[in-house]
Amino acid sequence: STEIGFEPGAYFHMHASATGKATLALLPDERVDAIIEQWDMPAKTDETITEPSVLRADIRRTRDRGYGLVDEEWLDGHRAVGVAVRLPDGRPFGALSAGGPKYRLTDETIRSEVAPALQDAAGALEEAIDETYR
Repeated sequence: STEIGFEPGAYFHMHASATGKATLALLPDERVDAIIEQWDMPAKTDETITEPSVLRADIRRTRDRGYGLVDEEWLDGHRAVGVAVRLPDGRPFGALSAGGPKYRLTDETIRSEVAPALQDAAGALEEAIDETYR
């Protein structure tokens, strides 16, 4: 729906999307810095991370837990989880995400259900990609 900003072919700034954060977490810090410098970090909501140091800390958390998370950073009342899909050499291929209203996507639901399901799906895609590249 164009009312909430999700439309086919729409672009998202990586710092304000779960898939963007998951993808940034695969990249070396120098590349992340270059992306921030090139595209800036505009605020979409009052919760959007707009400071590079805060984003870098969030990317470290993303690397540690294995998924990106946005909490009303793109859209008020909306949370999303993102998991990167990698090529066999570790480079990003794409990403998967699931999002919804903040009241339904609690931390516990994300940890116990949403993130594991996305990680399983990403793993299956990576296996299929790996077979394709052999």
